[in-house]
Amino acid sequence: MTGRWTRRQLLRSGGGSLIAAGIGINQWGRLIRASEPTPWDEPTLVRPFADATGSPKYDQSSAAFAEQISIQPGHPLIVRARSPQRVDVSIVRVGESQPIFQQRNLDVRSTVNDPAAWPVLLHMQRTEKWASGLYLVVTRPTHGRGELRFAPFVVRPAEPPSGIVVQVPFTTYQAYNGWGDSSLYKFNSREGAATTVNLGRPFDTFQGAGFLFYGDWQFARWLAQERRTVTYVTSYDLHRDPGLLANASLFVSVFHDEYWSTPMRRHLEAFVARGGNAAFLAANSIFWRIRLTDTTMTCRKAETTGQDRDPDITGQWRSALVRDPEDLLLGSRYDSYAFPYGRGFDWTVTAPDHWLYDGTNLKQGDRIGGLVGYEWDNAPYPNAKGLTVVSRTDINIDPSKPHRHEATMLVHPSGGTVFNAGTTYWARYLLGDSTFRRDARVGRMTRNVLHRLGTPSETAPGRG
Repeated sequence: MTGRWTRRQLLRSGGGSLIAAGIGINQWGRLIRASEPTPWDEPTLVRPFADATGSPKYDQSSAAFAEQISIQPGHPLIVRARSPQRVDVSIVRVGESQPIFQQRNLDVRSTVNDPAAWPVLLHMQRTEKWASGLYLVVTRPTHGRGELRFAPFVVRPAEPPSGIVVQVPFTTYQAYNGWGDSSLYKFNSREGAATTVNLGRPFDTFQGAGFLFYGDWQFARWLAQERRTVTYVTSYDLHRDPGLLANASLFVSVFHDEYWSTPMRRHLEAFVARGGNAAFLAANSIFWRIRLTDTTMTCRKAETTGQDRDPDITGQWRSALVRDPEDLLLGSRYDSYAFPYGRGFDWTVTAPDHWLYDGTNLKQGDRIGGLVGYEWDNAPYPNAKGLTVVSRTDINIDPSKPHRHEATMLVHPSGGTVFNAGTTYWARYLLGDSTFRRDARVGRMTRNVLHRLGTPSETAPGRG
């Protein structure tokens, strides 16, 4: 989402209020007494947000966030929150039918603006049984009806994961996060675009969920329906841990993974150079280079050396300052956007004999309606060695500015393969909703990618 206009489309008011259901029984044995306990029904409760084509702001007098947005089993989870009234809280692993924790009638009343000084809503010590996954802390008023608030976090595996590893791109969530009137963009920053943002704060859209409902939530639920075992990490984990992917076979990124530090990229490149595979079911990935600390993220979006004196200059990866274009790893790279979120162009099949299309019955020139958008990628060197263009669509909204979408499969010299779908809508077609239709062919292609690239082999990293 490099363009101001598109981001404003995403921030258009939508979604509306959401009324929470009653609270039932914790699956780990804690009885939560409610006048009319009802089961946790995640799809119904969050559907107004998951269906929305805009990311609505909300009343920030009530909010929550996880101090550590990535934890290991057995490590404490600390959640801070504020609300003008007492709240009930649940912890949900996305895709499961029951919360793993519930508690009622907690007092987090505060008028302090600094999130780091908010009351502690939860300090969970007993997390050793928590499986790796994408989680949500969910709060609602204890008395009467009121809106949900979300605080996402990830439980990463205790040891370097094997098999399929899914990354949640919280760096990109934070880049657009205007909480406290400061993001890396002008449109939602009070004093102009910031160059450094604080990581310890709630997300300012979708009741605190950030970009979760644009794809990561859908993919996690689809994986649960498929009964496929994966492990979850965050962009911060990839940044910190050079051995994170030592035993993995496939790295997956699902939605708009735009902001990458140098360590993040080098760790993934080393994984692919050892024969590991990657799948980017998204577009506009690895676009801006950033610097990360434990508490901050910096991106000066430099166009000259004078704008960022650090040797690890923060500009576009493809720029003359950095000279490391993302297509060297991905095969294709961000091209453009030209219409609001929710509209799209067709995915047009090329290379129909490629294994990506096994079982789809798709032929040369067949189309999947609307799958491409609102941002898309193309291949600057479509005839590059090892590269196969598996979809190509001309996008001619403005005849004076022709564009094209290209999805690619790049086999690196190591044998490591990187699939780049080059569209931000992929995950939305897995489940379908009021805006995006479910398409079985997208589901089948996703299964093909996970099976073909995610199946460990003797030559996979850590296995020979």
